[in-house]
Amino acid sequence: MTTQFDLSALGWRILLLGGASGIGKSTVAMHLGQRLGVPWLQVDDFRLALERSGIAIPDSALVPTFDGPGSLIEVGKFLSPAIEIICENHIVQNNPAILEGDAIIPTLFDRPQIRNLAAGGWLRAIFLDESEEQAIHANMQTRNRGHADVAHAHKNWRYGAWLCRAATERGVPTVPTRPWQTLGDRILASAQAPLIPHPISRIPHSPGDRP
Repeated sequence: MTTQFDLSALGWRILLLGGASGIGKSTVAMHLGQRLGVPWLQVDDFRLALERSGIAIPDSALVPTFDGPGSLIEVGKFLSPAIEIICENHIVQNNPAILEGDAIIPTLFDRPQIRNLAAGGWLRAIFLDESEEQAIHANMQTRNRGHADVAHAHKNWRYGAWLCRAATERGVPTVPTRPWQTLGDRILASAQAPLIPHPISRIPHSPGDRP
């Protein structure tokens, strides 16, 4: 069900949902978008658009580990500038959106402008955590697309664990995917909590200037 939302009550303008592939990010992002009446975007769309434009992006599916050359982490680092400008544009345009993808990595918050946007309350990020490797493998098989073998499920599971550790180190919240029935509510509750408690030297606007 789509609802009319109040921008001032919503608070954030960009909600980033990160996590490993095969844990339900796209599904919950779609449900949240319909619930709030805001668009939801997939980082994969930007990756595919860049590839179609002739820009070489590592194919992490060919790399057996989640780290190292050409890995999932490297793809996330490659796409971080694009994710940053998308966040900035939606905030400047006062156009809320939910952005999800496994290329959203916690090191995005090492970028000064992302930290500033988060400190100003404009941006929120949450990393979804599926601790059971078998659950990831089952989900990958159910969706019936891409690689769904045990080796890729193991890589995604290890990547998800790294994402949550790196997020915690940066003060970015993590939320367990289960129980699934309450995941949307738990994401929204976490999104309203302060994201980065320590002060940032420069923010786009003061809280009283929110559009």
